[in-house]
This record gives sequence, C-alpha cells and structure tokens, in this order.
Amino acid sequence: MNFAVTDSFTIGATLGYSDAKLGSDEPDLGGAKGTQLPNSSKWAATVNFTYDFNIGSIPWYFAGSWRYKGKVPVGFEGYTDSDGMFWQSSQPRYIIDAYSLVNLNVGFSTERFDASVYVDNVLDEYAYYNYATNNTGFALGVPTRPRTIGVVLRAKF
Repeated sequence: MNFAVTDSFTIGATLGYSDAKLGSDEPDLGGAKGTQLPNSSKWAATVNFTYDFNIGSIPWYFAGSWRYKGKVPVGFEGYTDSDGMFWQSSQPRYIIDAYSLVNLNVGFSTERFDASVYVDNVLDEYAYYNYATNNTGFALGVPTRPRTIGVVLRAKF
C-alpha cells in the first residue's frame, strides 16, 4: 500500500503473514505434521516514507524505512510417531529471533549528478537473517550488516 500524504510526502507499507506448516509427518526430516516450515517467518512488515523538497532549484529527498521480520525456525525438532518410534531431525531446530531494521538516506539529483548519504541499520540491530544447523554440532549464521554509513555519487554521461 502506498499513500501520497501530499505532493511531496509519500508513505508505503507492506504486511505479510505466512502460516507455512508441514501437511504430514516427514520422518526423513524429523518433522511432525503441523510444524512450522524452516526458514519461514509468520510475520514480516515494512513501512517507508519519502519527502521531496527543493533547496534553491535543486530537488532533494529524505527517505527512511523500517523493516520487521518475525521469528524464523531452522530445522526440525524430531518427533515420535503413533507407533512410539522417534524420528531424529535431519537438521536440529533453532529459532532465529525477530528483528527490526531502520534505514535513512538523504540526497539530491540534478540533470548530471546524483548524491546521497545513507545510514543503514540505524539502531545497530544485531540479528541473523539466515542460519543453518546440522547434526555435527556446527552452525553457520549470516548476521545483519552492522550500522553502516555511506555516500553514493553518480554522474550521468
């Protein structure tokens, strides 16, 4: 959804819900029917805004976004079937915590040049956006990028 509050100010938002579960027992994976699927968060959302303005004859903008991702399971817990047999997980269960990221940027654009300054992960949130486990005891996680400040310069030819 996007909404133009004024000619200069727009707000956008998305909301996602996913109820991804196993439809049946999966012994080879160690997953019981009804277990939330790995790497699927139930909730995700974003809110963003852009404010356009002029300084003299140069068009500027100020923009920001907030992104939320809910808890994400990785792997399965294993389960005991109706015959009393335990099925070991092929990948141990781990829950990645929910996280929120805030990004901001400001810049200008002319016929020939664009320039902007950005701050990603303004609140320096430390979280994993990807994680993998295995039965050897080793795990591999990919963390969110720490607070990052940068400049982008472009020239049009």
